[in-house]
Amino acid sequence: MRLKGQSLNVTWGEANKIIYGHLENVQLIPANGCHDCFRNSYNILGLSLGGDSWVAVIEWDQDSPRARAQGLLGYGNSSPLSHSSKKHVRDQNKLFSEKKLRDFWRTLEEINAHLEEHVELVV
Repeated sequence: MRLKGQSLNVTWGEANKIIYGHLENVQLIPANGCHDCFRNSYNILGLSLGGDSWVAVIEWDQDSPRARAQGLLGYGNSSPLSHSSKKHVRDQNKLFSEKKLRDFWRTLEEINAHLEEHVELVV
């Protein structure tokens, strides 16, 4: 919502914000995306509240046995029962705001290098 006398010539990120951080350290940073586009987001009164929660770009090369992949998991996707949930809720929204993706960890070595918590499920 714009107030009387303010410029109409503003960027999307000035008029629309996305939440970054957890309750103790919430920031509003520039949002991007639109309703019907890649990096979909829907905004209510200038606050981006949801949209594409998982985005991926995967490249296969016939000369390489391994695909390259980058992606993003945004909008606060983390398990509320996880010990890491406070750390990781909305932590990728900064990348979303900057129109960036992160590398996927696909090998056991990459996954173990970034492992923060191991939980065994009992059936």
